[in-house]
Amino acid sequence: MRCSSWIRVAVASALLVFTASAASATLVVPEPSDGIEVLVSSSCRDRLDVSLRIDEKSSPGELVFTLSITGPGSTRGDLRGFFLNLADESLLDGLSISGPFVTGSQLAANAVIGISTGYTAKSHRHAGGSSNPFDLGIELGTPGISKDDLQTVTFTLSHATRALGLADVSGQTFGVHAMSVGKGRCRTGSCKLTGVIPVVPEPGTALLMGLGLAGLALPGRRRA
Repeated sequence: MRCSSWIRVAVASALLVFTASAASATLVVPEPSDGIEVLVSSSCRDRLDVSLRIDEKSSPGELVFTLSITGPGSTRGDLRGFFLNLADESLLDGLSISGPFVTGSQLAANAVIGISTGYTAKSHRHAGGSSNPFDLGIELGTPGISKDDLQTVTFTLSHATRALGLADVSGQTFGVHAMSVGKGRCRTGSCKLTGVIPVVPEPGTALLMGLGLAGLALPGRRRA
């Protein structure tokens, strides 16, 4: 059964909260932060909450991604795959992915539907619950939870010839694949989640939006 999801998004100096089924949003302006945070919640057999944090400040010129299982309650999952589109597909040439739990990757513009190392394309087909292929896919950890059980994982995207920033992933679709989803000893589920990284506003723009837009309507479908 395909996961239905809602998404909560924290964007730079603005917090955007909305549901996927309703064309409405609430915007507030908290303290400035150093990146983007997206929370995706799914209703597979067991609901699973996953947060994605993208940081451009801790390692200038690189993008540091942190995925975390956040619940709800005692629900756990093993993070096994991450998929992403880039705003500029030419960046794939020269792009590097590094991290202690990165065990495989594929990079191909609009062509990644699975990860060949460790997982077959069939097992990750339509990765993240999306019907469209991605620009890159990353395998995380190893099969099963006896060797590793990744509740939180961090990896870095860097480029050989240019500095990367939040604008390179702004407005792009991402996917997460979690295995061994469940509670206690009953962790036999699997869940694929998708979300859209919000467009990053300039600090001044975010402030004006917070002050001037008490109600914000979002389109029900993202424009291509």
